[in-house]
Amino acid sequence: SANSPFVADTFYYYKNGTEIVSIISALHLSVDNHILANGTFVIIINGTRYEGKKMLTWDKRCVVMVFHFDRVVTSSTNSITYSLENEAVGLYYHDCVARLLPSRVKGGIATCSYVAKNDTFYEIANFIQYSLASGVDKVILYEGTPIPYMNAIQAYFGKRVSVFNFSWPRRERAHANLDTQVAQVNSCYYRNRDEFKYLIMIDMDEMLFNHSNMTLMDLLDSLFVGEVKYGLQVE
Repeated sequence: SANSPFVADTFYYYKNGTEIVSIISALHLSVDNHILANGTFVIIINGTRYEGKKMLTWDKRCVVMVFHFDRVVTSSTNSITYSLENEAVGLYYHDCVARLLPSRVKGGIATCSYVAKNDTFYEIANFIQYSLASGVDKVILYEGTPIPYMNAIQAYFGKRVSVFNFSWPRRERAHANLDTQVAQVNSCYYRNRDEFKYLIMIDMDEMLFNHSNMTLMDLLDSLFVGEVKYGLQVE
């Protein structure tokens, strides 16, 4: 329902067993709607209920649920069907389908960006080309409104561009993309954190400027010591 929180994204991967990620969003509702802050979600698979780890975003309108299983859950279709329930607030989602993310060797740099219908072909192509030339290995775009020239963009840049299509509800207002931004950032992070060493969340009207004599990878490595758990915001 457009008047209720919804499952924005779900997927699973193998990491010391199996982890299923569910991202539930209420970003399209009023800013004072904090229904997701109450209770927690349990996942139901084949009639069995499992608890998970709940992570609530700062504005309390988006929740990331991570369910860990010590065993490797296999499926001939590379998908897991499940239900989500939060009895405290009366939210129930049935027949959710999580797809298996491919396993890859972690490395490289990717950017995550929201692309809007008012972004021109030139603006998108220039953003991608500049990002790749700056040392980015893959540009990940989240497309909420179908863009007619996106196929041409993908054909030109090939596998160095990945497009994630979504149809999440938004309010009819200026800058409606803000209703999906927090969910988009979390979706991109959890989908790609085990593939890339660094993920850069960047808007289409922003650019990467490296004023050092180092490559972008070496520059980022110099900013972090040991395992990277937190990000930096650079103005």
